[in-house]
Amino acid sequence: MSSSKLLEIDRQASELPIGEQRELMTRIARRVEMGEPPVRQPVSLRGLWAGRVPEDFDLDEALRSVRSGWTRKFDDVRP
Repeated sequence: MSSSKLLEIDRQASELPIGEQRELMTRIARRVEMGEPPVRQPVSLRGLWAGRVPEDFDLDEALRSVRSGWTRKFDDVRP
């Protein structure tokens, strides 16, 4: 983080009531004590949706159909 961001955060924190400053410090301290969260690996959507969507499902065609429906709806409400 740049020093200008830290200065801005410090300035904003100093404007908080003392009780809220303590609460902010407690929250930050908890985060620091817990360390960095583990890095999650991306999930394969093909594996995640396996068996739930037909193998021959054409996503592009489905999206075209939905979009054309939206276009017709907007044509109905345009002046």
